[in-house]
Amino acid sequence: MGTNSTAERETERKPEGGGASWRAVVAFVAALAASTGCYSLVPSGTLLESLAQGAVLAAIALVGVAASHPGALRVATRVRSGRVVRPDRAARLGLSGRCDGSGASEASRGSGLPGVQVVPGTKEAPGAPGALGARRSVASNASGTQEPDARVAPAAREVPTASRPLGGWGAWTAYVLAVAAAAGVASVVVLAHEAGAAFDPASNALGASADSAGASGVPADVLGAAWTLVLVALLCLFTGVFEEGVFRVLALDALSAACGDGPRGKARAAFASAALFGLLHVSTGDVSSVSDAASGAQAFLKPVQAGLFGLFMAALYDRTRSLWPLAGIHAAFNLLSVGPALLAGDVRQTYVTGSLPDLALLVAMTVLLVPVAVAAVASIVGATRGRGVTGGRG
Repeated sequence: MGTNSTAERETERKPEGGGASWRAVVAFVAALAASTGCYSLVPSGTLLESLAQGAVLAAIALVGVAASHPGALRVATRVRSGRVVRPDRAARLGLSGRCDGSGASEASRGSGLPGVQVVPGTKEAPGAPGALGARRSVASNASGTQEPDARVAPAAREVPTASRPLGGWGAWTAYVLAVAAAAGVASVVVLAHEAGAAFDPASNALGASADSAGASGVPADVLGAAWTLVLVALLCLFTGVFEEGVFRVLALDALSAACGDGPRGKARAAFASAALFGLLHVSTGDVSSVSDAASGAQAFLKPVQAGLFGLFMAALYDRTRSLWPLAGIHAAFNLLSVGPALLAGDVRQTYVTGSLPDLALLVAMTVLLVPVAVAAVASIVGATRGRGVTGGRG
């Protein structure tokens, strides 16, 4: 126990891949600076302007990720899969006791076994071969296919990527998207209640008129709504690529340089990135517009709600190590939560409206995201310590 604790502390003080980590720091800072310039130079007063701004921001994120962590741009990655080796067997083979992704790669370098991971709390099966037999097995495969011999760990098993979609976070992902869908429906109800008789759901953010008809004979309001839906979906996708690329891939990789790769270090990095992500969801203009208790509560709660969502996405990135699942889920969350209001013509530039129904909706979303944020932190810490290697449901 003492040895593992000491190794964990050393890991947190000296994270692996220091050069790569500092490249991530430079890429993260550069992406933040470039995105700040984009916000200042590219207008976003209309849906089309917001779409152009989102495309530029997504490009900034992709360039940053490609420069510092190109592996995150792979369409599919293995989700904590690999050979599972018991700790007593690991001791005989001279493997590291760490159970995070970097520990697995370190073990594979030390033993010649690809993707070795260690699961604590299990016992050696009777009659298991000794270290000499294991070394012979590895040596016999050194010039072959590089697959470990089954005698290395009789109880070892592979965890295929296909059997664990989203790293075992499929159920929590469905929960988060259900919260977003409920918020989207509620936002339209609130909008209709506040607008009263003036509310026209046939209108859309592009100002299509129901009095004219399209060239194909389809009413213009239908064509306009369909076109607006496409544009809103693209905007949500660009936003997902930008925010997940910068505030998850780049931010978490950069923060690991200061926080370390151990359980506490990964948790600190997740909290720091989530806090930054949350704070950037309320601007100084929003804060200056606070005039009553409702708007003040919105200015306070919006960063909290965004931060809770950020913790969930950090746990998902810790499992998948890929940008695209995160960007897709983020886009779906935005489309379900704000898409209905955008399609109804409510293109707001602020979260601080001072509306009591809006505040109630924000409170409900914040409360509903607390359980998934707690599970996310437990997953990050548990997976780093080895408890989340094979658990979870897809």
